[in-house]
Amino acid sequence: MPNVTTRKVELKYAVDKLGNRASESILEIPFEYDAGSFLDLILTYRRKHPKSYRSSQDSCLRFLICNLTEHEELSFFLSKASEVTLEQLCSHRASLYQLFIDKNLPLSYPTALCTLLTKTNAKLKCGRPVRTWPRFRSKQSASNKARQIQEKDTLWEVLKKLDSTENAKEKSQGEITLIHKSYLNAAVHDLKSYELILQKTEPFYNKYKSDFPSYYSRKIILNVCNRLSLSRSIAGSRFHHFHPLMRGTLPPRVLLAALVILKIEYPLNTDVYLDLTECNLTFNRTSVILDGAIKNKTSKELPAHTFTNRERDSWLAWKLLQTHFEKTKQIIVHYDIKMRREQHLFDWVSTRNGSRNNPLIRFNLNKDFQYLVNKSYSLFIEEHSLEKITLDGLRNLVATKHFLDDATVDEIKILLAHADRRTAEHYIEQHITSAFLRHNILCFMREFEKASIITVESSELFNVEVTTDTKGYYEIGDGSSCINPYDSPDSHQSKGDLCNGKYCHSQCKNNRIVLNRQSIYRALLKREYYRSHYFFMISNKEKFEAFEAEKVVFNALLCVFIQQERPTIYRHFMEIINNVESKKEDK
Repeated sequence: MPNVTTRKVELKYAVDKLGNRASESILEIPFEYDAGSFLDLILTYRRKHPKSYRSSQDSCLRFLICNLTEHEELSFFLSKASEVTLEQLCSHRASLYQLFIDKNLPLSYPTALCTLLTKTNAKLKCGRPVRTWPRFRSKQSASNKARQIQEKDTLWEVLKKLDSTENAKEKSQGEITLIHKSYLNAAVHDLKSYELILQKTEPFYNKYKSDFPSYYSRKIILNVCNRLSLSRSIAGSRFHHFHPLMRGTLPPRVLLAALVILKIEYPLNTDVYLDLTECNLTFNRTSVILDGAIKNKTSKELPAHTFTNRERDSWLAWKLLQTHFEKTKQIIVHYDIKMRREQHLFDWVSTRNGSRNNPLIRFNLNKDFQYLVNKSYSLFIEEHSLEKITLDGLRNLVATKHFLDDATVDEIKILLAHADRRTAEHYIEQHITSAFLRHNILCFMREFEKASIITVESSELFNVEVTTDTKGYYEIGDGSSCINPYDSPDSHQSKGDLCNGKYCHSQCKNNRIVLNRQSIYRALLKREYYRSHYFFMISNKEKFEAFEAEKVVFNALLCVFIQQERPTIYRHFMEIINNVESKKEDK
């Protein structure tokens, strides 16, 4: 196709609902581009589909044209769609987002550009249209993170402080229980503090009620908080205590404390609790039944659960929430607040001042508690000196505590409201037992760091017996020759025989490892052998469990250590090994 020489692109706008039309704008393009390129397709689509307003798409087009030649990540817009595969396009899209993240530019620009690419419906080299590319989520987006655990795994943070694997479960159990109790005690403290404030303000409320002057009401609340050493956020507004309709409704800080207690008692996802309505709850004299709740992640109905008054902490939270819900409902009816959806349990009431013509205080129903949680939650953690754990991380904390307390898989399944046993097993493996495995590897790597000598000079250690004052050295325990077998605890070991790796870090007196270029290469080769012969090795399970499994694990950890400590040598030898393997496959 010939090059498009047009340097000016005219953008027209449609008439909006009010009959207005934005003035036309012109894009000046100071370079040539091919017909059929992504840039040409985007501009063609924009000319054929005028907008009724100046959208962000026009701004991002101007940015693209002005910076197309300055950033390599933008140059792919000059490529022809028919010459680009879907995989290459997805790679360019990731690079585009990363560019805007690195330059601190608005992420609305790459989003608008990707939307325009999708609208063009251009066909790629593989014949598939652009719109078939998978959904993209930025790595910096919080919605891309796991919901059940936070960035910082609580169990792993506890385990990595331990120097050995001995009694790791008991020690971590104590730490996890301590964190669990600290969060529960902090939340209960806030609820009881709120009850205490209600009790202390009761005489003033009975005397003055809504006629109580605002100045004195604020002063009394501040005096109560100062005298009891309580946070001002727990007290909420003066209207929470001196207005007949508002008294009994909970401020956001107290709602947050109630939510923390409920998640510790029955660790559902946070959005499940925030979506609870009147139809999901049955308040009885000695129990509260939660039924018909929907898990947004799977859109499935969760099994019913009963909270009884035997659980004192959760019962206190439910009674306060019940009063809060009923009072909020009265405010909605009394002030005729328009509701576009059904009232939720965690909807909360605030106040706003009226205009000069109507100076009365008006009530405002807030339906965005989940967005206000972060500020209150940070203050909650700071005031109680807690270790930072997200609300969704509390779910993982409770499950971990029950697992360390020897709960069965079926009990964990019921606790987390999982659909089947397999999901519970996967959750335990992914979020709990994997932390213990990482700790085992960490302790093993620490032993490597303390008991290894690495050398790259082949003239020093090639086939040379290495000794120090009293102890000899092994090379590597994945099947290499034993340098000094006479002190080995293995009575069947002879000089020149293959060494059993399990003795290198337990009873063996020669508990040192010497790594040179020759032994490093031998270890990497051995790993490739284990990979290619794995199914053959496990055909005899008894032999594999008794002898070969320890060698495989030892070799895998040793190769990880080599990769971390000598990355250049590791890459060099892996290139050689991969080239050899590829030649074998070609034959």
